[in-house]
Amino acid sequence: MNHSLLQFLKKANSLKSFKSIHSHLIISGTINSSNLILNKLLRIYSRFGAIDYGRKLFDEIPQPNEFLWTALIHGYVENYRYAEAFSMFVRMLSESVTPLNFTIASVLKALAREKRVKEGKGIYGFVLKSGFSFDLIVQNAVLDLFMRCGETGLREMDI
Repeated sequence: MNHSLLQFLKKANSLKSFKSIHSHLIISGTINSSNLILNKLLRIYSRFGAIDYGRKLFDEIPQPNEFLWTALIHGYVENYRYAEAFSMFVRMLSESVTPLNFTIASVLKALAREKRVKEGKGIYGFVLKSGFSFDLIVQNAVLDLFMRCGETGLREMDI
């Protein structure tokens, strides 16, 4: 992984300049050299509010790892596209990719913002089954979801 390339990516100050850098990476064949570079590209597209470009990039990755899935899901949440974040999470699970604690926290945030308590309870069940219930980031996201949805009977839920 090229440290100077990552520094170069950080300096993109507009979507136009960033797309130019992305194009150069495609032409030079450097784009698939590192998952870290792909992750950074996804995150920067999200930062510029251009998550659709990030999605196009993601769809071209043959086997995205859990970090790339998380970057895309988090990007959807950052751009207030909560339903798409949840949809990508469901797809991630269907493709047998194990989520990270940050993935789950992002999805729970998306569900909380839309007050989708039913799906949130399903994710909470997944959290309990998969061992994420001891993770503080996930615990906070679960509490946020249930509080925003008016589900204050936390004692019965064993949070």
